[in-house]
Amino acid sequence: MRSSSSAVVPLVVLLVASRALLSRAAPSSAQPTPAPQCTWLPDPGPCRAFFRRYYYNNQTHTCQVFVHGGCDGRVPFRTSQQCQAAHCDALTDSTTPLISSHSLHQMLALNPRLRLIQLHAPTVIV
Repeated sequence: MRSSSSAVVPLVVLLVASRALLSRAAPSSAQPTPAPQCTWLPDPGPCRAFFRRYYYNNQTHTCQVFVHGGCDGRVPFRTSQQCQAAHCDALTDSTTPLISSHSLHQMLALNPRLRLIQLHAPTVIV
């Protein structure tokens, strides 16, 4: 009886060790989960400062800059690196608008620097 149990112990040890090695070596097929901020639309807020902040544009699948006024509003990411590290490219929904019309109006109406940019921008006739 002792000979059969002594043969089982190394077999169990080998099985446990091989399973541990396989679970460590197997690549993860799970997609990283995107951060909740990936779906936030940028909102410059009512103040008139000029801070470069970033949001994820789900239509172009890129992190893009917008101007934050410095108070209130909504800032998805403070830096480009934060935006890129958020795994936003794992999103599959492409219906997120680029920027809300309300936010665009606030940016142009409340920030004199942006009004200068708007005045000097080339006119495109469609």
